[in-house]
Amino acid sequence: MRVLEEQPCGLITAFDRIVVAAWTAIPIDELMAASLLRAGQREAERQGKIAILVVLPPDSPMPTDAVRKRIQEDMRRMDPFVVCGATVIDKAGFRGSALRAVVSTMQLIARPTHPEKVFASAEEAVHFIRGELQRAGFDPPLPLDVLTWYRAIVDRARALGTGTQTSS
Repeated sequence: MRVLEEQPCGLITAFDRIVVAAWTAIPIDELMAASLLRAGQREAERQGKIAILVVLPPDSPMPTDAVRKRIQEDMRRMDPFVVCGATVIDKAGFRGSALRAVVSTMQLIARPTHPEKVFASAEEAVHFIRGELQRAGFDPPLPLDVLTWYRAIVDRARALGTGTQTSS
């Protein structure tokens, strides 16, 4: 795992051809969003093609209009380098369903040329990403390796969001 960029609101990491954006419960501002997305863009350009896995904690604050616009603009620039995108919002019940619906709508508005899906579990997202990478001609990492890395990133983002992160 390589940490590409870290901010109080989240971090961007890379594992093989998968770039993970793990957000925290700290509100994101436009400058932080731009910095994190630039790190993802550089990695996408370096690799040529990547899959994106976004991790949103269920208590994530809704981004402001300016932040949503920045994310949409930057994701459009990254789109040619993306094989697929998966977002995980691991929360049951009405709040989890509502968050997944909002994110799905934002993805439709952005109109990516690659497949994008929202999932309630990391296992489903990893299965989707691996299948899309294989269809694109890449040999993705094993599911257990991706899930182990995913859990480490979620733990790091959780610590980052509570201010208990230590440098590694």
